[in-house]
Amino acid sequence: MKIVKYALSALMLSAVLFLYGNATLAGNTAESGVNVNVEMQHAATHRLTLYDMLSGNVRKPVGYCSGTVVGPHAILTAQHCFKNSNLVGLDDDKTLLHISEALLDGNDHVIYIVDRAFMTWTGINERQPISKELVHFWGNPGDSIDVYRDGYYKSMCTVPYYDNGQTSLQCFVLSTYKGDSGSGVFDAAGSVIAVISMGDISARMQAFPLAFTQEQLNAVTDIK
Repeated sequence: MKIVKYALSALMLSAVLFLYGNATLAGNTAESGVNVNVEMQHAATHRLTLYDMLSGNVRKPVGYCSGTVVGPHAILTAQHCFKNSNLVGLDDDKTLLHISEALLDGNDHVIYIVDRAFMTWTGINERQPISKELVHFWGNPGDSIDVYRDGYYKSMCTVPYYDNGQTSLQCFVLSTYKGDSGSGVFDAAGSVIAVISMGDISARMQAFPLAFTQEQLNAVTDIK
């Protein structure tokens, strides 16, 4: 059972959802269809156990990341976490999930469709964060599991990228570590507005802007 670890201010709990006309995916529960609260956000976040089917031992984990349930059969995470496998473990569950479909946005994000029915999921809002906007997430850094942290969005920033190049990313002041990759970053209204891709020792987290199409997000909740 998860232990909730959060300390959100009244401002965060009462803030409204900002909509900018970008693609959105509503969060709800299978029973009620209501917007997600803090407990539901937490329940929708998980540690993902990764496997490599070409490693010679398909049942031996090769690493860990984090992910967020965003539909009745859908998990949002970082694309760089996965390779050569259609299997994923969830938290301490010994029964592995099979991935039947992958929805990519081309920005290091993937929504995996899996053979499990989830009762609670969160929403996605592909808007640009606002400077100094408060955010929070649960992740799985190193050997620790289910660790809550909060921070704020700083600005767009230019960071080194492959082949001595550079790229422009969303930069947050958030303490992250290996194992947090793929965690959904929540705004005060409970929507995922970013996914952790990279971090550094200065507690600056970088994220590619979410770029799923509205058709992709609609398909996530249409899958039965």
